Amino acid sequence: MEIPPTSAVLISTLETICFSHLSYVSRNPRYTCQSYISYAQTLKLLQAALARGPLVVDMVRRRELLTSIVLLAQLPDSITNNQAVHESWRVHLWAAIEYAAASAPAVLDFDHPLEAKLMHSIQVNGTLLAISRRTALPVHPRWLENKRLWYQGVTRPFFHVPSALEKADAALCKEDNALDIEILSHELEQLRLETELGEQPWQSARKLTKLEDVDLDQDIEEHAAVTSLATFDNLYVFTEFVAARRFTTTSQLMLVIECTLLRLLHSARDAGTPIPTSRTIEQIENNAFRLASNICMTSHHISRMQTIGNAMLVQLGLSMARQFFEEHGDQAQMEWCDACLAANGRRLVRIEAALPPSRCRINAIIPGWVAACKYQTSGLRIEAGEAGD
Repeated sequence: MEIPPTSAVLISTLETICFSHLSYVSRNPRYTCQSYISYAQTLKLLQAALARGPLVVDMVRRRELLTSIVLLAQLPDSITNNQAVHESWRVHLWAAIEYAAASAPAVLDFDHPLEAKLMHSIQVNGTLLAISRRTALPVHPRWLENKRLWYQGVTRPFFHVPSALEKADAALCKEDNALDIEILSHELEQLRLETELGEQPWQSARKLTKLEDVDLDQDIEEHAAVTSLATFDNLYVFTEFVAARRFTTTSQLMLVIECTLLRLLHSARDAGTPIPTSRTIEQIENNAFRLASNICMTSHHISRMQTIGNAMLVQLGLSMARQFFEEHGDQAQMEWCDACLAANGRRLVRIEAALPPSRCRINAIIPGWVAACKYQTSGLRIEAGEAGD
């Protein structure tokens, strides 16, 4: 029986992953070489399958194709990168996003455990990458059905912030941009309000606690740094980890929203065309300060999870907070972030030495998210390279 072209792609993808794993565990150059060969063969099969276009209509085959593309994004850079294409995972991930959006609504089923995980991977990693790239994320309405706990109530803001960033860059490049900035300011305000509303049901899961009353583990590098610093007198304590992660993530998202709004309003004010808004620039800055502080006061809870991904999440949040504090002129908070970033960096090195390699890509998108927290520079335009591309 002839193997369907798309099935051949999936089989070849799985073989590539197996050879890549064998290469890592055995350090045998033969497996490394075979990984390169298998990866190249997979790309050829994938290209041929996608070239069939409308002929690839069978839903099972579409799922196999999408699964293959998602899995290719998980391959280590040592296998996929070459002199022509760096960080190929970005290419594969974006291809998966576009293919999933174009093939919606029924390519992946949220009620199917494996397919739900694949879709979640595309959505979460895709949003992280899209914000870093400042590029609109292709979104199908059914994507809003994501049932993961830390996504409930905030899916629309997450998926639409990348588009707002792209619009902001376009507006700031125009000369007569007052109307564009005013429209986009209202859009950003709506995204912030939706995110705050989505976070409200989780308020009971956190409690602001005095620093001396928080149970900090001195064996965790960041906890030791937090204990030695008195910048933040209180820290957040959570009843469950998902609440801490969600609070951190939504605070990061809202910080991006607020800083983008500040960029627009500063630009309009400097151009002599101030935009009417429901809040003053000072009020927006105060809220951004609160969000950056929330990220700092939550990082100790994320640090309790000894995983590479969570250590990178802490690094992302503290880097963003530090950038805002620099923009806002908060020297003490900047120094607190510097100390905790250094401590978390040491923790990350320790964890990476003790655990298997992680395919988490948060570190790769940190520059773009940090750049999104800049707003003071007059006429600031964030370049693609600065944003992590």
